[in-house]
Amino acid sequence: MPSATEEKIIRSLDFKTDQREAALRQAQFHCELLDDYIRQEFTVKPGYTVEHESSSPGNHTYAIRKGSGELTVETNFGLNTTYGPGGPRNFYTLNLEASHRNTALDNTAEVNDVLVWCLRCGVGVLFAVPMLVVTTRFNHPATAKAMMVIVAGAVALGGATGSYVGTLIGRGIFAIRQKQLNHAGQLDSMQDEWSFLSSIIEDIMIENEGFAYNHYNGGNAYD
Repeated sequence: MPSATEEKIIRSLDFKTDQREAALRQAQFHCELLDDYIRQEFTVKPGYTVEHESSSPGNHTYAIRKGSGELTVETNFGLNTTYGPGGPRNFYTLNLEASHRNTALDNTAEVNDVLVWCLRCGVGVLFAVPMLVVTTRFNHPATAKAMMVIVAGAVALGGATGSYVGTLIGRGIFAIRQKQLNHAGQLDSMQDEWSFLSSIIEDIMIENEGFAYNHYNGGNAYD
């Protein structure tokens, strides 16, 4: 299930060469800048844990956690190809994907989705049963058909009512959970760190070529 709180940025740097070693040196320079920031910023702060894996030069994965707050950064270095009037052109690219999410709020949003679904079905049935009982008392086909339409409308109305009530309850539960996590220092502090990290990534991945993509959910499933 997609995260309800995820914020993500994706960046790429295209190096103007098809020579792997030359491109890799440039990629490693950017990776080392990022690594220095993460280590200096998070390894000395109480409450934070940093996990780092590297499968090969230019390919790194960082997981930074504080309670249920999570920042992830992943870099991938590899060969790319573009096609134009002059034919295909090979070049090397450094791709970076970073994200911020809160697993506790994600779990709360999932539970709320189940709650909304249950209320939608339950209230729909609750609205439909009386109409269905009344329908069974009519033997005339035309009348019975009209009553069945009314039953279907009752199901739809009940489902909409249950969904509305469930969403209101979900908002309340989500807001309470947010306050709890924020009091524990797992929301605002991580949001600030995400803002700083995003700014650093913007400074590091500053080349003209490549692409940039931002996705901001805002950390609230009900926005």
